[in-house]
Formats: sequence, C-alpha cells, structure tokens
Amino acid sequence: MRMVDSEGEGPPPHYELKQNYLVNDSDKQFNILFINDGFNAHIMYISEVEALTGFRYCNICHKQTFRIGDINLQQSMRNHMKKCQKNVGKIVKKVILEKFAKPFVPHILSNMTYKYLLANNFTHLFKPTRYYITYDIETLEKKVNEKFGDSSQVTATLIPYAIESTVKLACGIHSFYYDIRTEDFLDKWLEQVFEETKQVKKDNKYIDETITQYYEVLVIGFNSAKIDASILFKNLKSKD
Repeated sequence: MRMVDSEGEGPPPHYELKQNYLVNDSDKQFNILFINDGFNAHIMYISEVEALTGFRYCNICHKQTFRIGDINLQQSMRNHMKKCQKNVGKIVKKVILEKFAKPFVPHILSNMTYKYLLANNFTHLFKPTRYYITYDIETLEKKVNEKFGDSSQVTATLIPYAIESTVKLACGIHSFYYDIRTEDFLDKWLEQVFEETKQVKKDNKYIDETITQYYEVLVIGFNSAKIDASILFKNLKSKD
C-alpha cells in the first residue's frame, strides 16, 4: 500500500510518495491519496499513480521512481530493474573503495613540510612556527547615513587612526607604531611589515635546505575584527 501526500499551494498540485507498506506479504498495490489542509483530512483511492505524480515506479521494488518526461526513461528503468532483480527487490547500498587506500589525515597532507619529514622518517626534526607578526588597528566611527536603493542604508563607516605591530624574531621581540600624524601611515606600516617578514622567514627556515618548506609568514590580527582588517585591503596596491 502506498500513501501519497499532497504538497504546495496553488496549481498545479504536487504529490510525493510518503509511505510504502507491505500488507500481509502481498505484492498487490493499493494506492491512496492523503490530503490535509491543517483542519480537514481526506483519504482517496488512486487508480493511476503515474498520471497523478508524473513518475513511473519500478515493478519489482515499487520504490525507485523515474520521471515520465525523462528522455532516458526506458534506459534508466532497464538498468535499475536488472540490479533490482539480482537483489530481489531490495535496495542495496555499496561503498566503492579506491584501489589504493588514502588515509584522511589533513594535518599531514596539508603541511608539505611535515609530509616530507614523515615520508623520510625525519619527524623528529619537525618544529612549529615560532616567529610571527601581530598587529592591532584602532578605528573611529564616522556617521554618514547614506542610502543605497530603497532598502539599504549605511549609517557609519570606520576610519583608522592608529596601528601597532609586534614582531617576534629569534633575536628578540620589538614593536613599531604608526598613526594619523604620519602621512599615509597605513602604507608606511605595510612597507615595514613586508620588510620585517624577510627576517621572520629566515628565522622560521630549517637549516637543512633539502627539506620542503613553507615560506608563509603569519601576520595575526590581535583584538581586530574582520571589518577592521578589511580596511587594510585597499592599501595592498603596491607593486613591491
């Protein structure tokens, strides 16, 4: 027995198969339509399921559906029914494994240095990133109250007025600071940051040059929201 539920509002109505019951081990199909508008419920007998739902059902498992308007309907049904006959009408799900197993180890595969050391049995040489740069940008809120279209309005924008960075190197820790008293202070800060990264990169390098290494330098925003960091993007325009 199939129970089909009506869904959606307005023409054309849409029907989906909700329940499929096997009564007394009988293969005979008895189809009913269940309609519920929230207050009243109606159950009606369905004489032609395909005409009502727009789908053709497998004659063996009575669960797999095929859209009648599909140009590959006959081929899809033949392919499914061959498998369905072998499985005696049961849907069998199989996990197809790759020929060579690939372990899910993102902490290894995403780190080229650790992957190289593991492959060559040198994991004892692995070292974490010890040297980096941090920054903290300070902003003021400027009210603008600008409208964009009928439903969008910007009430305020953020204006940077100071930025400070701390650099951790093998030789020690030092800081530098810029604010609005310096002309184009964000550009000056970026120039110094890129200059500092040269030494940070050297300090993070492995002594053995044959080891595959990352050459990225971490510049970490300290106590800075994403909206603060976006202020710096427009200043990343130097060709250097």
